[in-house]
Amino acid sequence: MSFRERWRAATAETHTQVDRRFSRCDLGRADEHRSFLHAHLTVLPGCESALEASDAGRSIADWSSRVRTPALVADLDQIGGAPAPGTLAMPPLSSAAAFGMLRVLEGPRLGGSVPARRVLANPDARCREATRYLRHGEGSRFWPVFLDAMEASPDIRADQGAAVTSAIATFALFRSAAGAMPTGHDR
Repeated sequence: MSFRERWRAATAETHTQVDRRFSRCDLGRADEHRSFLHAHLTVLPGCESALEASDAGRSIADWSSRVRTPALVADLDQIGGAPAPGTLAMPPLSSAAAFGMLRVLEGPRLGGSVPARRVLANPDARCREATRYLRHGEGSRFWPVFLDAMEASPDIRADQGAAVTSAIATFALFRSAAGAMPTGHDR
């Protein structure tokens, strides 16, 4: 079984829970769009800080161009959403664990245009324009470059378990953030 197959099987349940919860959010509604961005803001900066402290640039040459927290904050500012109070503090990660976390952060880029299109249904023009986070890296080769780096990593080959454990923990952070997010389906 390849690492990708092992990773997918090991994270499938948590990944599905995260996707299911966030997909319930109607991004065509300003309050739910704001709630979606706030939920991501409670997790993403801490993850990106942990990756930075772990020297992610050593493993992914274009690391600095992948950072999305500024885009997320800009979108929240645009729609009148105050930044969330504090973010998660995480320690630096091993290289294999960093790849696991990065895999979770990079995956949504593949489908980011789908929620971005839902935002375009929002009647509020400010919300329709607040898609920097969802569209970050659009047209780039971030995903194939990441997969190539991950598959070439001797750290992944040496410690696949750390990568999988880190990915599951990262999904759990997003699941928790999504669980705290009110949506129209909850009303």
